[in-house]
Amino acid sequence: MQKINAAIARSLTARVAGLSIILLLAFTAAAPAAQQSSGIAGQRLAAAAVRYESASWPAGPVRAALPLIDISFDGYTGGPVDFNPGAPVIRRFADQQGVERFLVEISVRETAAEARTVLLEYLASISSSRKVPTAASLDISAGDVGFVGRAPEKRISWIAFLRGNVAVRVACLDPRSDPHPEMDRLAAALDRQILDQPVLQDDEKAGQTLITSLGAVPACRAGDTVPLELQLTEAPLAVQWVVGGPGQGYVEQDEAGVWRLFTTREGTIDLGCHVLGGNGFTASKSVTIEVSR
Repeated sequence: MQKINAAIARSLTARVAGLSIILLLAFTAAAPAAQQSSGIAGQRLAAAAVRYESASWPAGPVRAALPLIDISFDGYTGGPVDFNPGAPVIRRFADQQGVERFLVEISVRETAAEARTVLLEYLASISSSRKVPTAASLDISAGDVGFVGRAPEKRISWIAFLRGNVAVRVACLDPRSDPHPEMDRLAAALDRQILDQPVLQDDEKAGQTLITSLGAVPACRAGDTVPLELQLTEAPLAVQWVVGGPGQGYVEQDEAGVWRLFTTREGTIDLGCHVLGGNGFTASKSVTIEVSR
């Protein structure tokens, strides 16, 4: 247990109104993203929602999990799971010679709307002025909806798709290299693995409680080592600690498996714990510690 002229005037008004409705619908589709992002980031998400018509994307059913460590592709070996709070989980895959050829980025969310925001974030980050093609337009079978980044020589750089509450991007690490990974096959294979996961009923909730509790003494002195009481419902794939606030310190795990905060400067420490479960879901809790001289 570890731890988002009158006739002409009337015609123009109608066109403007129609455009406003379209923009409103598209923005509504990106609402979850717009609510979470502000300023330029929120504008980019809303623009991507309009450009890629996210209001018309199908919403597949929610699935219970995606065992990250069990994801596999014929002819390739998966590396360790790379987890950073707020970012997709990343795994790199190497060929039989040990050369890393591609990576997968996976975001398992509790709702399809949340996963849709992740796909919109991918599309909003594209710098090209041209729309990227859909996976379906290239006869690539992956996801409820998907998009493809092209590379020179008609090669594929990446494929991003959405399957219910799971958002995925499969990216070639070097599109110029040979042999070039069969990106369409890889995306389809990963999609099948997602489809193999059980679909939740309407009254069921995705994810599960990963962090039962997180505790620590409310106050200490700079230089003190503070044991952290982290209780988990399963052995995690990764645990990340974020030390915020004016106080300073770092967290390490001792030989007995106990997490400890080593304080190095006085001030309030807002300590966040972010856990990745084997099913792809994440959980976070925080605790505040006052550090005096």
